Amino acid sequence: MIKSTDCRSNQTTKVHIERTRRWCWSYFLAFTLALSCVSTYAEIAPLRALPGHQRAVELINYFIQRYHYRTAQLNDDLSSQILDRYIETLDANRSYFLA
Repeated sequence: MIKSTDCRSNQTTKVHIERTRRWCWSYFLAFTLALSCVSTYAEIAPLRALPGHQRAVELINYFIQRYHYRTAQLNDDLSSQILDRYIETLDANRSYFLA
């Protein structure tokens, strides 16, 4: 049997939890706002290229241009594999292209 005092204490507990939750969110938002205000005034040093960066860029460009693609003969076998892979990625669940 449910007593009326049980219902009241349950409602009081729910109200208390809701109030606590609101206060926690309020404190969290206030802390976040204060932290964002402080962090906006921090100065960031301007970026400058170092002497080694130019050589690194040249090496990266060289390797990308030279080794980005594999040299392969495009024949019937390779084109068949490419088409199969393409159709598989289009419809992996075989919903549209039935096999």
